[in-house]
Amino acid sequence: MRDYGKVQTTFWTSADTSAMSDTGRMLALYLLTSPHSNILGCFHLPIGYVCEDLKWDAARVAEGFAELLSKGFATHDKASKWVVLHAYLKWNPIENPNQGISAGRLFEQIPNRSIVKPLLAAALRGFSKHFPADILDQFETLCERLPKPFRNQEQEHYQEQNKSIMSGLRPDAPNSPDGPTPKREKKPAVPADEKCARWLFGVVLENNPGSKKPNIATWANDVRLMRERDGRSYDQICDLFQWAGADSFWRANILSPGKLRDKWDQLIMQQARAAAPKGDSAWWKSDDAKLAKGAEMGMHPLPGETMFTFEGRIRAAIDNGGVPPAPQRMSLVGVATGPVEPKSILTDEMRAQLKGLTGRAAPAPKEVA
Repeated sequence: MRDYGKVQTTFWTSADTSAMSDTGRMLALYLLTSPHSNILGCFHLPIGYVCEDLKWDAARVAEGFAELLSKGFATHDKASKWVVLHAYLKWNPIENPNQGISAGRLFEQIPNRSIVKPLLAAALRGFSKHFPADILDQFETLCERLPKPFRNQEQEHYQEQNKSIMSGLRPDAPNSPDGPTPKREKKPAVPADEKCARWLFGVVLENNPGSKKPNIATWANDVRLMRERDGRSYDQICDLFQWAGADSFWRANILSPGKLRDKWDQLIMQQARAAAPKGDSAWWKSDDAKLAKGAEMGMHPLPGETMFTFEGRIRAAIDNGGVPPAPQRMSLVGVATGPVEPKSILTDEMRAQLKGLTGRAAPAPKEVA
């Protein structure tokens, strides 16, 4: 629910508003500031909501919507209970990519068979450069594949009227303040796109020979979108799809180029993690890991040995092909001074001093064989 709605001051001075009845003008103002509206100007609005908010009966609400349709202001779909304000995005454009992402989520909530969705899609094409283009592409592709839904006479009448309404709202319309702009034509897939699509289906068949044959034209168009809009090469598309088909998790989730495109970044990161080197890559990150790595190689910290020195011995053992280095004698400051020799390090003078202090002679050095 919105806290407020914006109304242009020209609403009160425009010729269209001046020509409306009090009912039509009040309903138009209600739609612009309705608590049920959103950044698309297209939202779910059952007649009962309007009756409750404006304290009108259903007949007056229906009369108001009929007038707004005739004036080119809004269309209310009785079947789906959604309404679209035709010029809303012209005066309230989506301001940044983050708003575009939120708007994309709202767009996907609208039923595909509602008569308001194609009208909104046309407005988004004309006035919202920050709206995700791939969402509109997918919707238009879906519309091409779906059979024409059954419409009653009233719905057909709405459709014919709205064709003329939306033609007047296009940026390239003769009376548009933005001036003429080139029309965006949908590019067809090239033979190489279709060849790639068939190869991708072959990967699916390797995992599930009974897979139902897809619409190759749709698959080829998804390949084209990855190639033209996302900058992917055929090799990149095939390699990532094949990797996903070999992964125990992704093989059941990436079954089409459309899904590959949707999950591309996630798949790339997962593929990189799977290819990262294993084994010694993180054993030095904690003392517990160092102890575990040392135990794996038959090594343990010496008495008084710091963990830093122990890590150095582990690295030396790894460099030596897994063979631990000879034990080192530790000085008073914990620095190795050389290999431990099996003989006494006391001189005759030191033994004499010890005898004077303790009254006992120091042990004689052992003979080295």
